[in-house]
Amino acid sequence: MRLTVALTAMLATSSALALDQQQIDQWIEVMPQVDQWMSVNENAMPVEQPTPGVSLKEVFQQGIENLRKADLYLDFQGLVNRAGFDSVEEWTDVTADITMAMMALSLEGQGDMEAQLDQQMQQLEMMKQNQAMPAEQIQAMEQMLEASRQMLQQANDVDEKDMALVRANQNRLEDLMR
Repeated sequence: MRLTVALTAMLATSSALALDQQQIDQWIEVMPQVDQWMSVNENAMPVEQPTPGVSLKEVFQQGIENLRKADLYLDFQGLVNRAGFDSVEEWTDVTADITMAMMALSLEGQGDMEAQLDQQMQQLEMMKQNQAMPAEQIQAMEQMLEASRQMLQQANDVDEKDMALVRANQNRLEDLMR
């Protein structure tokens, strides 16, 4: 579970370069092996949860550091190198781009999510003013809504070329993610 959290955290970044079909093919090919590797090494990762409110780039860096702390970085690098990736960082950038494009595609047609988040924040503010729930609970909800806002912003910032490429491979990717 800890390894899953760490690697999932690494998914939460986006790279500056656009995806290409070869990267998607390599990613799809290696993911069953990554899943198996994660299952085998899951308990070796440090128990470090991302701090609420930190940037996704910081969460990403922590995931890579956790691989190093667990002395698993080189092993994982070997896995992604055999699949054609130059480094763990390249694999995580591709993973992040695919994941963010999939998220952006899933949000298409769901209305104005930002307006919905704003409405939820206003409701939360009224609950805060009315002391309708404990302050700790309100703070946790605020952090969750802010994290949702950050993810939504990242989904809105996904490169159109990445979205088109991921859309063209969406069925294969969805089959893999099931």
